[in-house]
Amino acid sequence: MKTAFGDMARPSETFAGESGSMVLALHEGRVVGMQGIKIMEAGTAEMVRWSIAENFRGKGLASSILRSNLIIAKQMKTHRMFSYTANPVAGQILERSGFKVSEKRGPARRYEIELPDI
Repeated sequence: MKTAFGDMARPSETFAGESGSMVLALHEGRVVGMQGIKIMEAGTAEMVRWSIAENFRGKGLASSILRSNLIIAKQMKTHRMFSYTANPVAGQILERSGFKVSEKRGPARRYEIELPDI
């Protein structure tokens, strides 16, 4: 599969199984967006590898992928999700989705959300 993200040519190998998940957004057979989750400990998941191809930014794709991963995280029996980012746009998307800043490390922030039971 073609990807705009050279280091993620085989995301299913990295995120397969019960320890994680990867949501991919495709356009004409090419990966243009992605976000993974990794189960870190009982009930906690970390969002990783959140990327949107430059020409697809600002169109709501990141928010859609995030919503999908929140649902998947709940299905995987997690109660909390977190993400580290120094990207202010990603931080805004996380905050609009209910995440709160729980820690600051230089320019990076840790965002967390408690996931309701479904």
